Amino acid sequence: MDFNKTVFELCNENEKLREFLISKGFEPLKNDKLFKTMAKMIKLKDALKMKNIDRHIFMEEFNNYNGVILEDENIEKEGKKFIVEGAVPCPIRVPLMENLKEISDDKIKEVDFDLRSANLGLDFVTQKFKNKEKLPDLITSAGFDLVLDEEIFEEIEKNYVAPSNEFNEDFINRGADLKDPNGVFYMLGVVPCVFIVNKNALGGRGIPKSWEELLSGEFNNKITIPVSDLDMYNAILVTLYSKFGLDGLRKLKDGFYSRMHPAQMVKQKNDSGACVSLCPYFFANMIKNESLELVWPEDGAIISPIFMTAKKSSIDNLKEVIDYFTSQRIGEIFSFNGKFPSTNLRVDNNLRDDYKFLWASWDLLNNKREKMKKDISKVFEL
Repeated sequence: MDFNKTVFELCNENEKLREFLISKGFEPLKNDKLFKTMAKMIKLKDALKMKNIDRHIFMEEFNNYNGVILEDENIEKEGKKFIVEGAVPCPIRVPLMENLKEISDDKIKEVDFDLRSANLGLDFVTQKFKNKEKLPDLITSAGFDLVLDEEIFEEIEKNYVAPSNEFNEDFINRGADLKDPNGVFYMLGVVPCVFIVNKNALGGRGIPKSWEELLSGEFNNKITIPVSDLDMYNAILVTLYSKFGLDGLRKLKDGFYSRMHPAQMVKQKNDSGACVSLCPYFFANMIKNESLELVWPEDGAIISPIFMTAKKSSIDNLKEVIDYFTSQRIGEIFSFNGKFPSTNLRVDNNLRDDYKFLWASWDLLNNKREKMKKDISKVFEL
């Protein structure tokens, strides 16, 4: 892709680019009149710079997006009795789908799978709730998309249920009881958020060892937040609100220095203005610069959930699919040596004994959503 060409030229060359740019926050492109005028006046490289989007990350995400569209257009859906749709973390999507090809079970062959990378969002599923279309028989969700929208949550609560599979008790030992007391959502795994500390930018400060230390005021205007990683961004806001209230979010806003994609965080230069970047554990393990240090917070890594929920009317017919998602083999793909810790009973997530988790709490998600959203919106946008 030639980044020196205008947005208009490139969108005409690839019709999927326009809708992808809209999904990345270029809302004016929805308007045909603005598209025919504004898009002719700006090169793609300048448009990305305006949104602080890294070119390489943009291309990777667009290739994933374009691949999903083409793949989806070629799926033979005729004769499929059940639909499984949703999002999973990008690094595990391909092995997840590859493993499906090896299953010979006739029941699974009756199921149409459409699992997309979490960085593409869950709009293709959530819009079905909005448009009153036929809903999937089983949904996977990376992040809080199915919880934060009241209309969708009510529909899920009324028509969907969690499988009854047991959880790995190691999560409870680490401070996170992940079993939904209302029996609606099942947690397949989690995405932990840790600190990347730029030691050369500390300026005499000590390395923060906990969220409490990070929000102490010592790191005002020195924190980078993964705004482009919407699942982790929402998890950070929801969990900090759960643990520290509105005051904690105000302190985070005081600390805000910049927004980055996690892939950019691990490549920071020594002269970066940020002391601390909030980053998914998977990306933080890619650090190669000696001036950067991965810190697992002592009070727990904030976790973004990977949910699964099934239609009450379909769950008895989806036993083989649920067994697949909750199997040890798939749990090990999720875990990936602890990068996306699995809840499977037989999976060792290979995490240090002192690594704790920080979970938003089911009480907040099930019973206090509206107040939470109103409070958070006073400081940040969910």
